[in-house]
Amino acid sequence: MKSFSVIFSIWMFLTFLPLHADGQRQVRSLDRSGNANYNDSLYHDAEMDYRRALSINPTDSVARFNLATTLIRQHDQAKLAEADSLLTGLIVEAEQTGNRQLSARSLYQKGEIAMMVQQYQQAADAFKESLKRNPGDNDARFNYLLAKRQLDKQNQDQNQDQNQQDQQNQDQQQQQNQDQQDQDQNQDQNQQDQQQNQDQQQPDNQDQNQMSEDQRQSILEQNEREEKETQAKVMRRQQEQDKDKERERQIQLQNGTLKDW
Repeated sequence: MKSFSVIFSIWMFLTFLPLHADGQRQVRSLDRSGNANYNDSLYHDAEMDYRRALSINPTDSVARFNLATTLIRQHDQAKLAEADSLLTGLIVEAEQTGNRQLSARSLYQKGEIAMMVQQYQQAADAFKESLKRNPGDNDARFNYLLAKRQLDKQNQDQNQDQNQQDQQNQDQQQQQNQDQQDQDQNQDQNQQDQQQNQDQQQPDNQDQNQMSEDQRQSILEQNEREEKETQAKVMRRQQEQDKDKERERQIQLQNGTLKDW
């Protein structure tokens, strides 16, 4: 980006500086000192000179423009904002007074500020307006084309970033859909496995129930057998006792100890 290397000369605006002769000489002296420091890249010292000049005459257009230019060269956000404000005021005054040169250069400097903060649309607009007021300014024309080129690149990068973001969102959505589909399939498979296990377990339960019924029947039959055996033992024992009693009675009859009435 091409920048002005020389700030406004003092003589250009003398007609716009109605001030007492002594005060005017002090302002012009401070302007010259500021210009010398500016050309030596001593921007802080130049800034102090222009501020002292403005303390004498706050409406001095030369000092205000040169202060704005010096603030721009220091690349400080707060100073860029102050410079932009100074230039806006100068443009309004220049348009009102018909000072096309001051308006053109102030617009040019606003374009430089916009380029620094990558506001390429604002920069292109400022350089374009500067060219309208000074069509022969090749630096303004170069910077206008540069701002347009940077604007096109910025829009292209933004579109590319947006396309990449859209693609990422689409891929993410597809992955989420695939994950959900896999989850649904796994859930269906688990349900099928559970149903199959239940179907396999049902005959086993029937077998267990059948086995339990057989066991109960076997126990009943065994109990019946044991009861019959017990009754048979009791009957045999009773029969043996009866036999014993009969033998004893026969012996007693034989011995005469028992009468058979």
